[in-house]
Amino acid sequence: MANTQSREGAYSQFEAWLGEQPYWLQDAAWRIYHGQEIDDKQISIYADMCIAQARQEKPEYKCLSEKEGVSHKFYGIAVD
Repeated sequence: MANTQSREGAYSQFEAWLGEQPYWLQDAAWRIYHGQEIDDKQISIYADMCIAQARQEKPEYKCLSEKEGVSHKFYGIAVD
């Protein structure tokens, strides 16, 4: 039981931390978790997202919903 609680706590902490990270990192984590490839095109999109955020512009992304297995409202997927 304690092992399950500590695992849930770790997931909760990671989810909170990830929700505070740049959108590109949220997207990359989601893709890695779901076994999706991050190719050169996706890396280029991430670079554009980084530049947009550095300029304090809002990068294009779509929020994931609970239907997509995400409970944190800030997780986003890059729009390509």
